[in-house]
Amino acid sequence: MGLFSSFNVGRLALAAQQTALQVTGQNIANANNEAYTRQRVIMQTTPSMNLGYAHLGTGVRVAEIQRIINESLEGRIDAATSSRGDLQAQQEILARIEAIFNELSDTDLSSALSEFFDSLEALATNPEDASTRLELLAKADSVCESFRYLATQLNATRQNANDSVKLAVSEVNRILGEIADLNEQILVAEGGGVGIGKANDLRDQRGALLRELSTFMEVHAVEASDGTLNILAGGEFLVFAGSAFTLMTSERADRGALISTVEFELNGADVKIRGGRLGGLITARDGILTEFIDDIGTLAGTLMNKVNKLHSEGQGLDRLSSVTSAEKVSGPLDVLNAAGLHFTPVNGSFNIDVYNENTGEKTTVNIAVDLDGIGSDSTLQSIVDDINAQLNAAFGGSSPVSAEATITNRLVISSNSDNYTFAFSEDTSGLLAAMGMNTFFTGHDALSIQVNQVLHDNPDLVAASLTGAPGGNANALRMAGLRNEKVFDNGGATVADFYQGVVGSMAVQSASAQDRVDNQELLVTSLLNERQRISGVNLDEETINLIAYQRAYQAAAKFISIIDSLLETLINAT
Repeated sequence: MGLFSSFNVGRLALAAQQTALQVTGQNIANANNEAYTRQRVIMQTTPSMNLGYAHLGTGVRVAEIQRIINESLEGRIDAATSSRGDLQAQQEILARIEAIFNELSDTDLSSALSEFFDSLEALATNPEDASTRLELLAKADSVCESFRYLATQLNATRQNANDSVKLAVSEVNRILGEIADLNEQILVAEGGGVGIGKANDLRDQRGALLRELSTFMEVHAVEASDGTLNILAGGEFLVFAGSAFTLMTSERADRGALISTVEFELNGADVKIRGGRLGGLITARDGILTEFIDDIGTLAGTLMNKVNKLHSEGQGLDRLSSVTSAEKVSGPLDVLNAAGLHFTPVNGSFNIDVYNENTGEKTTVNIAVDLDGIGSDSTLQSIVDDINAQLNAAFGGSSPVSAEATITNRLVISSNSDNYTFAFSEDTSGLLAAMGMNTFFTGHDALSIQVNQVLHDNPDLVAASLTGAPGGNANALRMAGLRNEKVFDNGGATVADFYQGVVGSMAVQSASAQDRVDNQELLVTSLLNERQRISGVNLDEETINLIAYQRAYQAAAKFISIIDSLLETLINAT
């Protein structure tokens, strides 16, 4: 090996140190880039020269520009990020639910219910007082408004969550497309994994996108031998090499709203969404929110059905001359317990009491509601026929009160004489309440509940009495007694107990969700700090490296200068 070979040693040294300086500069430039992974130069001696008596080194080369990364840690961060996104989405929804209930703090449902029952007790004390009746109707309106407010706000929150699901799917599709594009770029840049080096910056971009994807959903990433990254969710490919399998949403009806289901655009198959913001939104939309919507609906439905059953059997200061059912059945010949009524009647009967207002005489007929599943069960038409047949028989062939089924499948009972009125009593079937005959409330759930407009038009029809006798208050006492009746949870809870249970559950879930979010945030922060220690840029270290590479570069240049001087001496000497 001569002096000319030494020139090559110096040249290689300059090139290697220059590369190292450039990598150090790249690290410093990206010191505040969260997606950047610190790089370092791995140097390797070039093949030595065999002199026979020894092996002489021929210089240095850059073997690899290495990303300093712990792939296991990266996977843990992605998983923790996915869990954080899931928990944060649920916590946000629970915070909104808590705000909805708290917005009722001045006139909350609990207070409205208490005042409603108080007004029923006041009616029982003074059943003939007009102002007391008006006060009852006003308090009942407040109850209905509170129910409707809760139902409307909960449904709106669910719809907002559904809209967020659709937005999240759009973001997921964008990320999947960008990852697939980067896969193709990395495949070309790395030559399909044949060992020409890693496309570090492209891999950093892909890793950042994978982390962003993890915020939306839990995924499993597998790197292929050619450098491409395959991404799966629930065993199904989202990205395979350079292909992205995008998602879409399809609509389905649920609880009166259109809800988006996430599917693969390619074949319409459902996507198994777990974790991430998308998973949290779906859990909140289809689990947490529906639980509260159903609970408020159950509370409203049970309350109105219980009150209506009692009210339908009672009498006001005025008896009925005509009543049309607020509810309709699916068809006049459909069996009543399968005819689309929101509250299901059972096997039993009810009385129709017809009064001669001139003489005070009462004529009573009992109408059987046959729903035992044996033989021909009752339908709307059979009830109409039975009412008319029995009343005609009771009045010797022509009754002043008759029934009919309307073209819209509602039940109408009316008197054709000013001298006759009627009332209902002893309904063991629940049909009167289910059909909405002489009921206090109309509707079937928290969104539709309202006070029967007939009562607002004529408050004297509020059925405080069971007999219609002056000062009668027995029915008002029965309705007021519902305050303490355990009608929920299989006889274990009153109206107030049930509502407080709903509110308590909301508070516990919200507090628990916030705790879990805080804990998960600490875990993610801890993992990111650990990543920063491993993969982050330390400016102090890079400054030291910069000086070291600078000195090595200067030494290599000095080495070349010395070799040049030696050659000059050798040439001049000859």
